[in-house]
Amino acid sequence: MKEKKKDIVLPPGLRDSLRDEPDEKKRRRIEQIWNLLGEFRPPDEVEVSTEEAWSDLTKHLEPSNSEARPFHHSSDRRPHLRDGRLQRVDGRPHRNRRVVVGAAIAAAAVAAFGIWFIQPITIAVEPGRHAEVVLPDGSVVEINSATELRYGRGFVVPVWSRAERRVVISGEAFFRVEPAHRPFVVETSDARIEALGTTFNVRSRPGAMEGGTHVTLKSGRIRLYAMSDPDGAVILSDPGAGGLVSAAGRIHTSTAESAAPLEHVLAWRDRGFATVDRPLGAVLDEVERRYGVTIAPRMGVDPIERMSLLYPRGGTVDQILRDVCLIQGCTYRETSRGFALSAPDTSL
Repeated sequence: MKEKKKDIVLPPGLRDSLRDEPDEKKRRRIEQIWNLLGEFRPPDEVEVSTEEAWSDLTKHLEPSNSEARPFHHSSDRRPHLRDGRLQRVDGRPHRNRRVVVGAAIAAAAVAAFGIWFIQPITIAVEPGRHAEVVLPDGSVVEINSATELRYGRGFVVPVWSRAERRVVISGEAFFRVEPAHRPFVVETSDARIEALGTTFNVRSRPGAMEGGTHVTLKSGRIRLYAMSDPDGAVILSDPGAGGLVSAAGRIHTSTAESAAPLEHVLAWRDRGFATVDRPLGAVLDEVERRYGVTIAPRMGVDPIERMSLLYPRGGTVDQILRDVCLIQGCTYRETSRGFALSAPDTSL
């Protein structure tokens, strides 16, 4: 019995794209094309070798001598050679089925590779975790909790590289950019940061209580502008200087003297916790992300009251909530999902 060929598992990016495709026939065609690839499917690892992929493809398309089979025809319709070409008895060229099938597989492979190639590489860090990623150009990104980083496969494959090294971030990360002739670009939902060789921190959480993109420079020089106003760029060149691109597209800059201290901004890199003049609601949201817990309900606290806290290394949820409640005059307790804040019992 002929063994049934096992379908290839679709990569997450392609699977997610197909889920949004309303045309069911189109979805099935793309899945069938992907399954035709067999072992040619590019690896799931970040590093991709175009030479190895091309070698694998040619192995599938070039028939080996051991696979060649003679033609089986009746004696009166046996094909013959004429001028070096295989001819049928009616004089028309004989179509080699292996060539036709090989061309179809090649077309399917190219189409599937194109679909795979346009899917970005996504690195998602869950709440309560940190990660450090080395990009293909040697740049290093330290990623904070509840953050997503994306970059195109053109960043990986030199043949199709863009004119710039571009990443997209939603959350918070610290970048150590490797100098190169191509600019390094970080994009958020409302801002764009350009650097050639520098270190800086970016925080942007769309939909959070504090909107906009917050940038703090540690070393080097960066160019910052709002996505809605490419001509209104500002330059940050002093260590400790900061920039805020608001959701409305306005840019506010601060000097090292007026901005939040650099060690406070970067405390998360040492697993510490720090906040400078931020609304309490945003502080509690950050605690949830950083420690992977839920704080609800939040009774007895004023979410818009601004607060500053600093735990340089190893701050815990209990320490933070204890100090918050000391300032706010509330109490906290542990629950099955995390913690809850409540107003003090005044009936006693």
